[in-house]
Amino acid sequence: MTGICISQNELAQRWQISQTTLERWRAKRIGPSFLKLGGQVRYRLMDIIAFEDQTLQVMAHQKPVLDCSKQQTRQHHRTL
Repeated sequence: MTGICISQNELAQRWQISQTTLERWRAKRIGPSFLKLGGQVRYRLMDIIAFEDQTLQVMAHQKPVLDCSKQQTRQHHRTL
């Protein structure tokens, strides 16, 4: 893999979160690894993808919040 890096702004857009959230995560040492080059923060694409994969795996092991069949039944009863 090549060393492709993206900016804080680009990552915020990718994940549809604020740049402030990324700054807070860095201060708390959570989120993907980052580089600071010449005073600018950069995220390596490979680290972003690894973080996304790790997060996806965690989420995949959680129980669903709402059973779809129950939701459909509720919606059906509301229309009656």
